[in-house]
Amino acid sequence: HLLASQGKLLSMPDERLKPQQVRQKAQLNSRIAELSKSYDSTEKQLDDKKAANLKQAEQLVDAFLGRLRKRGQTPDLSDRVKLDDSAKKRLAEGGIGESTVHHWVNEFHHQTGLPAPRQLKFRYSEKRPKYHAQLDSVNIGHKFSKRLTLHELAHRAEYKYPEISLANKSWVKARCEKGGFSDEPVKLSQLVPKDQYKDDEVALEDTFVNPYVGKIYPDMATEVLSMGLEHFASPELLTKLYQRDPEHVFLTLGAIQTMQGKSDW
Repeated sequence: HLLASQGKLLSMPDERLKPQQVRQKAQLNSRIAELSKSYDSTEKQLDDKKAANLKQAEQLVDAFLGRLRKRGQTPDLSDRVKLDDSAKKRLAEGGIGESTVHHWVNEFHHQTGLPAPRQLKFRYSEKRPKYHAQLDSVNIGHKFSKRLTLHELAHRAEYKYPEISLANKSWVKARCEKGGFSDEPVKLSQLVPKDQYKDDEVALEDTFVNPYVGKIYPDMATEVLSMGLEHFASPELLTKLYQRDPEHVFLTLGAIQTMQGKSDW
């Protein structure tokens, strides 16, 4: 306000001002410096409080994830996870051993409470990771990780349990309508220009944590559970999702509760 209301006086060189104006200008500059210092101090205090709150939130989320793991009664899955030679070679190139993949798969089952499947198949056929419903296998993609393990196995869960898929499809549509966005799909290449999406990849637009959440498929697939569950890979990621879209967190927890009631998959 001072800069706006006294801009002319403050911008004038002292030699062009009367003695009284010089004193007034000096007082204004002193007051502005004082306010600026106070502002910087308050801003730092706010940043410190935000950092402390974030740390506390992540600790709370970490404890929550730990409780989810304890609720899962899944046994060791190492004998049920099958990696073909192409997957083993690709993982080895990234310094990832089979035991690490077994651990990631275990994380999925401990967090969802799903029973151990008869077999989970992993292979490497293309750079982009993908769950192939017809083959019932996961293409690990170029850079596989715990986050992608949760993501791709969530796709498998949607195919196995259509009620979760239908709920997710309804949620995307309802969010689009409630947010006042168009119900016409938009190319993902337009929503996320920096990523290389194909022309036939479309999504409904909304304020999702990532536009990819709204992707539309012609079959049972969605990206809702996958994009939600991948944030359960770490306290930092889950805290981020809760900050950006708490509704998505609760929807994912609803899917987890549904999966915990299943006897097979």
